[in-house]
Amino acid sequence: MLSAGTNDFILNYYDLPTRREQFNNISAYQDFLLTALQNYIKELYDQGCRQMVVAGLPPIGCLPIQLTARFNNPFDRKCLEYQNSDSQAYNQKLVKLLTTLQGTLPGSRIVYADVYETVIDMVKNPQNMVLQKQTEDAAGLGLWKLQAYVIQLLQHVGRIPSSYFGIASIQVKQPIRTSPKT
Repeated sequence: MLSAGTNDFILNYYDLPTRREQFNNISAYQDFLLTALQNYIKELYDQGCRQMVVAGLPPIGCLPIQLTARFNNPFDRKCLEYQNSDSQAYNQKLVKLLTTLQGTLPGSRIVYADVYETVIDMVKNPQNMVLQKQTEDAAGLGLWKLQAYVIQLLQHVGRIPSSYFGIASIQVKQPIRTSPKT
């Protein structure tokens, strides 16, 4: 499973102007990141990897780290729509790139994991989420628990990708599942 872009946008474009000064606009920076990801996927393919799951960006403007960095009143925090729009534009480009790549890499199966819709649904409909018991902090999960979590997530990609997902400031923190639809 590959994930690329979230930290790049947060740390190098929005919060610290390192890349913002280098690129004329967000679209150019998106293209830069997608080219780097494309090269990485080709390297993996050349090394024998044929099946890949590539996660899109979450709604970056709804991540707690971005909300905290932008708002003074902690009781009146709203998602940063311009960052969410940027995430959606990147994801649209990513889907096109992955389709093209799969067509040019014989025998490959490259699946797009739509993280954006999963997270935005959590934000807009928190009443539909059921927290699952967590006994340790995300940083203390340990290799085996993390490995089991990723396997569990991959088994559900394409069927019910929103079943096991939670966010902390940036990374997965607490497994949750959607409540059964009645």
